[in-house]
Amino acid sequence: MSFLKIPSLLLLIAAGSAAAQTVPIPATTDAQLWAGVGLETILPTAQLGFSLPVSRLGGLTVEPRAQVEVSPVLFFGADLLLAQGNVGWYGGPSVGVTASAGGGWRAGGVLGYRGRTREHLGFYAEGGLRYTVLNDFRVGNGGVPGDTGPHRFTFPSPSVRLGLTYRF
Repeated sequence: MSFLKIPSLLLLIAAGSAAAQTVPIPATTDAQLWAGVGLETILPTAQLGFSLPVSRLGGLTVEPRAQVEVSPVLFFGADLLLAQGNVGWYGGPSVGVTASAGGGWRAGGVLGYRGRTREHLGFYAEGGLRYTVLNDFRVGNGGVPGDTGPHRFTFPSPSVRLGLTYRF
C-alpha cells in the first residue's frame, strides 16, 4: 500500500465513524435569531444571524448559523456552532465573504456563552479570532499618488460581541 493511500484510508474510517455518531435532531428543537453589537478588530460592528440545530454529534448539537455583519465592510458569514444545548458554551469554525473593498474573505473561529432570560428571549456573549483578507482596500484618498496596483490588506481580526437571542 502506498503512502498516499494510508492517509486516505484513515480519513475515510474517521469520516465513517463520525457519520455513524451523527443523529438527526427532533423537529421540536428551537431555531434561533441572533442580534448583537460589538467590535471587530477596533471597528464597531452589528450582527444579525439565524441558526437551526440540524443534528447531534456525540453529546454536542450541530447548529449552523448564517449571518450578516455590518461594519465599514459588509460580510456575509457562516459559523458551524457546536453546543451542549440552548444554554451554555458554544463554539466552532467561522467563515465569511465580502463584495466590499474589492472582495475578500475571513476564516477563523468563535467561542461564546448563551443564556435564557425568558421562555423565548435570551442573551449571548461571544469572542472570535479570524484571519481577514480584503482585496483592493483603500484608506483615505486611495493611496499614494502614482500607485496603480491593487492593495491587499490582510490581518488577524479579534472580535467581541454582546447580543440578544430569540428562540422560535
